[in-house]
Amino acid sequence: MGAPRRLAGSSAALAALPFILAAAFAALALLPGGPGLRAYLERPEPASFLLAGLYYQDVTWSMPLFGTALALARSFGAADALLLGARFAAYLLTFAAGSLFRGRAAGLLALGAAGAFELSGAFSYDAEQSFYSCFLLLLLCLLIKRQREDSYRLAALSGLALGAGLLVRTPLFLFAPVAELCRRFCGAGRGRAFWLRAGLFMAASFVLLLPWGRLTRFVSGKFALLDAERAACNLVTAARGAVYTMNGDAAALAAPGGGSPLKFYLREAAARPLGFALTVLRRLRAVFLFHPALLLLFLAAAAFSRGSDRLPLLLLPAYFVLIHALLPVEERYFYPLLFLLPPLFGAPFFRNRAEDKAAEAITSVATALGLSAALLVAGLALTYPARALNNSARGATFASASATLPGNKTMRELACAEFWVKGDYAGQQTCLRGVAAAYGDAGLAYALAVFSSSVPAALPLPPGCATGCAAALALREFELGQDRAAAAALDLARALYSAEHSGLRSAPYARDKELDELLQGAEGPFWSVFVYKELLRLPPERIAKILTGLEKAAPFDGRLRLLADACAEMRAGSFGPRDLRRWLAPEAFGLSQAGLARFWAAGASASAALQEASAAAAASGDKAAARAALLRALETDFNPATAGVYMGLCSLDGPKEEALKYCRAAVYAAYFAADGRPPLPAAEAGWRAYNLLLALGRPAQARAELIRAAQNAPAAWPRRAEAEAALAAKR
Repeated sequence: MGAPRRLAGSSAALAALPFILAAAFAALALLPGGPGLRAYLERPEPASFLLAGLYYQDVTWSMPLFGTALALARSFGAADALLLGARFAAYLLTFAAGSLFRGRAAGLLALGAAGAFELSGAFSYDAEQSFYSCFLLLLLCLLIKRQREDSYRLAALSGLALGAGLLVRTPLFLFAPVAELCRRFCGAGRGRAFWLRAGLFMAASFVLLLPWGRLTRFVSGKFALLDAERAACNLVTAARGAVYTMNGDAAALAAPGGGSPLKFYLREAAARPLGFALTVLRRLRAVFLFHPALLLLFLAAAAFSRGSDRLPLLLLPAYFVLIHALLPVEERYFYPLLFLLPPLFGAPFFRNRAEDKAAEAITSVATALGLSAALLVAGLALTYPARALNNSARGATFASASATLPGNKTMRELACAEFWVKGDYAGQQTCLRGVAAAYGDAGLAYALAVFSSSVPAALPLPPGCATGCAAALALREFELGQDRAAAAALDLARALYSAEHSGLRSAPYARDKELDELLQGAEGPFWSVFVYKELLRLPPERIAKILTGLEKAAPFDGRLRLLADACAEMRAGSFGPRDLRRWLAPEAFGLSQAGLARFWAAGASASAALQEASAAAAASGDKAAARAALLRALETDFNPATAGVYMGLCSLDGPKEEALKYCRAAVYAAYFAADGRPPLPAAEAGWRAYNLLLALGRPAQARAELIRAAQNAPAAWPRRAEAEAALAAKR
């Protein structure tokens, strides 16, 4: 009896070995000095808005599956479990792919090789790429099975797995037709049945993207299946000949009027085909130098492998590398090769494939889980337009969304911003301190401490917080009147920004250096993101004081110039802090003006109804009722469109000084609402203010008002000729 028991125990241990090894390799991230389970998202999580059903114009910035899974896991304190589970699944699927190709021993070899390469430090863990690897490996496993049995079921499942991967990242968007053409020319089949299965594979690969395309049309007005906006910087730098990725203001490198980044890229590639091809070869060389040992082993295994069943193991990695080489490269993009390449390593040693039930079971479970996750996200995308419209109509807030997703940091931070917009600064500070404590956000905790300290320079910069923390210190020093210390902190913040957010991600070629210099000269995002981000945690009165000092050290323009001028006008009494907070609400929430109008649809509707009532009263001659209706519109909570209200008050007959204040408020409300476009309402309000100032006997101020109106008016302003004539007559 002893021997059979020992054999049974040995068999059980052998059966469990892949799971034990996968768990051990996955747990490497938890060891001291290990890669850790960190996930970086470059913006507030767009997927949080998808989950909550709240309108956000950048919800389409990245493909939704990883972000949604991570946002949901974070909401309930399970982010580490999700990321650790993805690592475990990637190692298990590496084993499954090797086993399906050449049997259990080949699977164990693949699993061990992947673990050994990560243990050696050759690969730097990346949370998103690790998650993505699971879907690439699931596709690989199904392609191996399909290579042996080209059934309609496997064609559909393979296509759906490919589509699920596209919901994470989009490099495989051309893989389906490329794979089918390769299969056809490699003798995998022919005739009507082959093309029907090929068509099913290609159709299934895109069907899961259709709800996403509907969502993008709802948000942007254009039907799109991919996340072109996220790739914009890479497309522009690729068009300019960059080998390695850069991070910065890509608009500095694009040609004026160049259209979309994709069109710019295609136009430049067509204009310089030889240079484009040479740049691709340089990128391929860079990819090889990222991981030479792994790639050499893969190429050796490919050279000694035989049989048509090796096609998927060659085709998928080859496509993956080549498609990435069309754009600038960085090492992080190739983390999936850690898992995709080792399944071929058993080819020279194991000629015959033995059936492995564990590999079949792993593939089946992974298929069920992966496709279920993809279907869930596709369902969220499909219902997002209706949910967003419904939530806007009923006046949903970020605070209510935060209650629904209690652990979601994005929603909690935006709920804090709602306190700011309402003028409850104490509530905002309490809310932000809670966020900093709950999530261990040292940067946020530092900024809160700095802005409440009378000696901010005594507070040490926390580890890992650079540009944002230095910017916060500079702004607080300007508020305290410590101009020299503030200027030094500002210089530090700008230098840190240049090092972190512009520049190369790897050793450059000469062309990369040239492009890097252009990027480092573009500081637009520093002012629009870091300075604005810190300012919008403060009351408008404090913002005004800071900008007065900041302008002396570093003259600015654009949105900050508008904000500084608006603060000066607020101090003059043309409008109050509440108005300025409402105009700044889009930046506070990270929304566009149009996005805020959709999010605050209930307030916008109430305001529009009151403006219509005012117009009707004015038409009937009841000026008092018209005025009262407009004043009630100004008092409407969460009203995103006050420019029209102020313009109505500006146009009504009444005391000239009061009308002048309303006209100036209308000017600034229109400028803030314009999203960078020359606003016609601002020009009209400026013209009215000009005439009021003349009537009040203040010609110098009137001329200045008219100059600003004319300079910032759109080309189609009907009063342009009259304004220019008035200016010429007064020289």
